[in-house]
Amino acid sequence: MGALKQDVRSVHRIALPYSWTADETARYYVKWLSTFLNPWVKTDLDDELNCRIGFIGNRTLLELRYSAERSTKNRSLYYITGGLLMDSNSNEPGRMEFRKIPGSNEVIIAIHDYLPSIPWFVYYITQANMHTFVMSSFRRPMYKLGVIERDRLGIVASNVR
Repeated sequence: MGALKQDVRSVHRIALPYSWTADETARYYVKWLSTFLNPWVKTDLDDELNCRIGFIGNRTLLELRYSAERSTKNRSLYYITGGLLMDSNSNEPGRMEFRKIPGSNEVIIAIHDYLPSIPWFVYYITQANMHTFVMSSFRRPMYKLGVIERDRLGIVASNVR
């Protein structure tokens, strides 16, 4: 019997501006992350929407490859393909997905099948908590952008969290 695969699954539901797509949310997240964690973390997005999340200097924490063939305006899918925080021995890349919930102004941001490079107990008390903090922090500006858009468009608030 093989070792237990301890992969990460994380799901966050976040309100977004009424007219935004999942794709717009993913692009905004990458820019926001670099601003929020400045000067320690920098992000780069290339012409094919692949993303590099780097740490002080030129260390790559995570590389995310955009899957154009599996993405739509309401689903933006990235494969986690490299970086210091990914288990390089993994045969299967993890995924990060932004999916708009139909009929709502909410998006689900999920991580599936991600295998961290650090031991599970260390991941659990460090990287997992940082990820939760970042997602909670991202929720605030998205909510504010939604309020600004509703006010601008005169939309009555519904299913706001």
